[in-house]
Amino acid sequence: MGDIKFKKGKNRNIKYSIGYIAHREKIVEQTLQKRIKYRGILQKHLKQFYGHGLLKSNELRNLKEVNFILSGSRGGSSVVVDILKQQACTASSVGKKILSIPGEEKPYMEIAKLTPPFKDFISDKLNESHAKSEKADIFLSELTSEIGWPLKKTTDLRGFAITIYGRLLMQWPSVDFGAPESAIKKIEKSIKKASKINKDVLTYDSEVSSDIILMKKIKNFFPDIDLKFYDRMNNLHDISSGQLYSKYQYFIEEPPFIIPSPWHFVTTDELAQGILILKDPSDAWRIPFWKELLKGIRISWTHLTRNAYESINGLCDGWKFPYGYITTKSPKPLQVKGYTNPKMPWTKWYAKYSTSDEVWKLLLNKKPVDLERIAREQWVSAHQAIIDEVGGDKHYYRIADKKDKKKIGFEWLRSKPNEAFGQICDMFQIELSSSLKEAVEKITTRAVQVTPGSSMNADRWKHSQNYDKIILQVKSYPVVRLSKILGYPLDKI
Repeated sequence: MGDIKFKKGKNRNIKYSIGYIAHREKIVEQTLQKRIKYRGILQKHLKQFYGHGLLKSNELRNLKEVNFILSGSRGGSSVVVDILKQQACTASSVGKKILSIPGEEKPYMEIAKLTPPFKDFISDKLNESHAKSEKADIFLSELTSEIGWPLKKTTDLRGFAITIYGRLLMQWPSVDFGAPESAIKKIEKSIKKASKINKDVLTYDSEVSSDIILMKKIKNFFPDIDLKFYDRMNNLHDISSGQLYSKYQYFIEEPPFIIPSPWHFVTTDELAQGILILKDPSDAWRIPFWKELLKGIRISWTHLTRNAYESINGLCDGWKFPYGYITTKSPKPLQVKGYTNPKMPWTKWYAKYSTSDEVWKLLLNKKPVDLERIAREQWVSAHQAIIDEVGGDKHYYRIADKKDKKKIGFEWLRSKPNEAFGQICDMFQIELSSSLKEAVEKITTRAVQVTPGSSMNADRWKHSQNYDKIILQVKSYPVVRLSKILGYPLDKI
């Protein structure tokens, strides 16, 4: 199927308004300039306190391997990567470390204008030509400068405040935070109030309770930010934020926002010692882009699957959730049954999750479409694209038990986490460090990107209000066919 492109000339049915494009361009340019100043402040701080600065994109040649966790939206990749990120915290100084970025690639894509309306087609797909453009240089500079790993705690409160400031610029691009140094001092004051004395030193310990306290303190200084758009801080009974989404116009980071944690920025030597793991469901359609952009670096592909019942149900829950997963503004009104709601005007314009050309063909159809049908297409098109692009690559690995074919994907990781992550460590040839082991053992309680009000419970879909519609979509030929290819038993389809 061809790209869903923006039509030119007199037919403006699939074309963004000039005003919208100008507004987006202005915000992106302003954010880019603020991020450049932010990195300058962070660079100076790192050199002063740690003796090294931020990585530059030309230093990526020292990296031995980049691994992509490929999956569809609501496939469990956020949970898996969040767990793997913990490996480096306690890994030995001589072993290979898992390196990562604080969130997904999407914010850097936005800042580099590698998203609609700044390209001529509306889906999340990127190809080789995008990797050769100046936009790719901006993207790579943003991404490279953030490579590192999360820290459980920190005494460097100013350094932590600087990184939070940099994150807020992407979460709230329309909010005026004032002069950078003034904003950083306010954030540092907030961190101090959420910290405790440990061995006579004021220390920030990243826990759910302290993170919530921190964000509430930050909001006192910057009242225009809305805490309901943050992961773990949502009030399901209040839909005011969803109704007033137009107030913010657009986010650069996709909500629900991550609450920043203390972060270690890697040195050049640490980069050469590590394997960088990246994750974004849209990468299913960006593989040609990544192959060109990272030419000369070994790339491996880890395919994470999740059965269609749970995935479609999770997608539907997320589409209905008013505070998150908002990705792309449609150039024409949406008619999605089970989602578009006149009481929440933003549902008429904004699509959720990663989108392919096939998804947009359905969304831009003149006829109303069931939400469950959209969710089915998001699941099918993502996994089919992954198989088509890298299924035969010698560095392609589908998460599954080496001996038991019944143990596959997210279901295996969730039910037998020690066994599954042990095999993943063997694949990556990394140490199962104590911090990684602790994270693995807490997999069922790690509320990372789990739609509020829901859970990782395997049978949750069976109790959903749209149970019959989910069954109808899962029994369709495209889902049955792909499920067989992915290794899911047909007697359960």
